Amino acid sequence: MVTLQTYFIYLLLFVVMLFLAKRASERNEWFWMILAILLYAIVFGLRYGVGVDHLAYLADYMRYGLAASGQYDDTEIGFKFFRDTLAQNDIHFSVYFVIIAFVQLWLVFKAVQKDKFIYPYLVVAFFLGCIWLSYSNGLRQQLAFCFFAYSLLFIENKKLLPIHYLIVLLALSVHNSALLLCVAAPILLLKSEWFHNVKLQMVMMCIAIVLGELPNMENWIMSTEDNFGFLNEFMEETGYDDYYELELGEKMFLKGGTFGIGYYVNLMLNALIVWYSSKVKQFNRQNKVVTYMYNFAFLGVVFHYLFISSHIISRLNYYFYGFVYIIGAYTLHYLYHNNRKMFWVMLALYALVFVGTLHRMYDNTSAFYFFWQEDLYGM
Repeated sequence: MVTLQTYFIYLLLFVVMLFLAKRASERNEWFWMILAILLYAIVFGLRYGVGVDHLAYLADYMRYGLAASGQYDDTEIGFKFFRDTLAQNDIHFSVYFVIIAFVQLWLVFKAVQKDKFIYPYLVVAFFLGCIWLSYSNGLRQQLAFCFFAYSLLFIENKKLLPIHYLIVLLALSVHNSALLLCVAAPILLLKSEWFHNVKLQMVMMCIAIVLGELPNMENWIMSTEDNFGFLNEFMEETGYDDYYELELGEKMFLKGGTFGIGYYVNLMLNALIVWYSSKVKQFNRQNKVVTYMYNFAFLGVVFHYLFISSHIISRLNYYFYGFVYIIGAYTLHYLYHNNRKMFWVMLALYALVFVGTLHRMYDNTSAFYFFWQEDLYGM
């Protein structure tokens, strides 16, 4: 029952969102995109058993809803205020999750609203790339990332910089690891495009892959994290539970070992995004935010492979790697108009990610349970 329910809901939601995004793009009407985001938020707000973090957020919400908010709590002030306000007013927890899901996706689509043509491609990259798996589990850090993505709109015009920092401050009030984002504006104002030599980027990516897989690399990383205690202390302060999207994504495909089907599928997607990056940026040269995002996306790809054995660095890296699917959407758009064969190849790779994820839905928490089906969870 749950298997059929999962396929039906995800496929139907994807098709409807894609239709609404296409309409929003063609008619230049934000209303249709809002409708698509709201539909997504409602469906995902009703989910149960999304992952360890999601269940922890649910338990926290229920505990504070039982008038236990007087207890010590180190949750960031912004998120704490939002959660407690709803809980203490007896708002059902599904509304809590719906609001978070809506704000997350709203911020991302607002970040690219200048390019309305990208809406359908972004739906494809987000949904088929199974980005929702982390968005609906690691709620706070994903929300902080989405604030960051939106804040990039206000960097190019120096008069709007205060708005950028205000949005970063909001991200910081949700997840204190967002302190890292304070350096983004100075770096981008110093130089808007940091990576333009594609061949050099491919070499850097290959070097990161090789170094990341060296037998002694994991030991070096672990010893480094032990010696630099501030890394562990920093992550403990965030309160972010033991969840690592990229590692989980690999487990969706692997049956032991690092190099499985999922690893190579994601590697090919990342390689395509890097290989076509120069052309994609040129194709979207009127929007400097695309270049901003690519800077972080490429860093994210390199750090992902270089520190693939480090949970701590990988979590922090999401502020970079989180942009990969957005740049992936722009790459799909470019290929559709300039290289139709490679467009279908890239689309097929995204489809493989989606199929592979659902194939192991009971291992990777992608199985869809409604909250009223709690008794079926874990069976």
